Amino acid sequence: MYKCFENPEEWKNRFEEFIYEICKNGDCYIKLANEIKWKAFKDKERFDYHYDKHGKEFGDPSIFKQKDYLTAAKNFAKDPSKDFKETQIGNIIIKQDPKTNTIFLGNAKNKEIRTFYKGKGSAEQDWKEALETAKYKTGK
Repeated sequence: MYKCFENPEEWKNRFEEFIYEICKNGDCYIKLANEIKWKAFKDKERFDYHYDKHGKEFGDPSIFKQKDYLTAAKNFAKDPSKDFKETQIGNIIIKQDPKTNTIFLGNAKNKEIRTFYKGKGSAEQDWKEALETAKYKTGK
């Protein structure tokens, strides 16, 4: 049964109670990627791996260097475009530009970039795969 609250203050209180119930275990980070000051990848090894794997998707490796890949990932995360898809599973934020099929995954809790790439299939399928990756990584 649904209940309509006449009083906005009552609605606000009930909403806060609801959020508290789903977040009380301390594992609730309701953020958008553009609200976070992203650091980098967890370590140099992961950064090298992801650049080697995905850097060429963004440009000629002789021109598009590692620092450019990191800057592009951070800029993409900061972009507040309403055309982007974005969600969060556990600590992982998933963001996609469906027009270019560019995808970003980052850990909101420790502000580390997980990966940044251009999907190879349809934007919808690549979005689903990114969600599955986040579910797997977080055990959700």
